[in-house]
Amino acid sequence: MAVQHEARCPEIGPKSGQRQLRIVLEPLHGSLLKNIVNILGPAGAGTWRFVAITEAGDRLEGPTFVSPRNIGGDQTPDPKWAPDMHAALVDLQRQVERAGWRKVGEGTKFWNCTYSR
Repeated sequence: MAVQHEARCPEIGPKSGQRQLRIVLEPLHGSLLKNIVNILGPAGAGTWRFVAITEAGDRLEGPTFVSPRNIGGDQTPDPKWAPDMHAALVDLQRQVERAGWRKVGEGTKFWNCTYSR
């Protein structure tokens, strides 16, 4: 069950003057949204979202998605168990590209993308 939550951030648009942006994965632990999803969604699930962050800290938050929690160890969601994870990333990447950013690099995780303009 995906909960669509999108916060548009005009600061990352063409007039912001920012030169670098990166996409990170953010857990929504302890938020009101997480509590609602945990009540309505599967037990033991965590709520996550991808966030585009400029060098000045301006943010563009993508839609949220739910992923079952891993037992012990790394709690990072895996696309095999979080079917909406890839769609959430693609949605955010499209928003970033529409705002005039272009992809210039990738990190060790498939979502760790760097953009420039």
